[in-house]
Amino acid sequence: MGSPYEDLLQHASSLGFIMPQGKCHKIVQTMEDAEELVKQQQTVAELQLRVAALTAFQQSHFTTDKQALQARVSNMSRAADTLHTICKTKDSLAERLRSSKMRPSVPVAPDYQSDFTALLQHSAGSAPQLHDGMTALRWAAALDDKPSAWEDQLECILGVAKELSSCFTSMEEFSSALVNSSSTSTSTS
Repeated sequence: MGSPYEDLLQHASSLGFIMPQGKCHKIVQTMEDAEELVKQQQTVAELQLRVAALTAFQQSHFTTDKQALQARVSNMSRAADTLHTICKTKDSLAERLRSSKMRPSVPVAPDYQSDFTALLQHSAGSAPQLHDGMTALRWAAALDDKPSAWEDQLECILGVAKELSSCFTSMEEFSSALVNSSSTSTSTS
């Protein structure tokens, strides 16, 4: 038995393939050389992909096309308006979610709450049902907590959306200034 490459050539010729001898055989001496070549080609392909991705990223972030900038500003404005509406209507959304989770309840005086809870636990017969009910109650009560996690999270998103919108507005102004300066320079030429 020879090298893995020679074994491969012998196997290919036994299957009826005509394998060139000479220059090809002299260039690729061992299977390790071929594997190294494949690894280098894979590295080159990965680097080309990275360069293409970086180029696309840069082109998308430094767009000077006025229509593309206007489309981005419009999309960001719609997203900011939607988030602002959600923040404003948080209470009605919470009420809708709460009503879907809540079951009919029995008012109990605070002094008798522990007795009533013990009675419920004893008569429930099924711990999972009681647990599900308590989980629903806790979940509904959490919607009323202050500061509300809803508002905190959505206000952060809304702030970022406003910042991005102002960034796109300034980019649009910069783009129009570039267009104006290029049209001025071409008209003076």
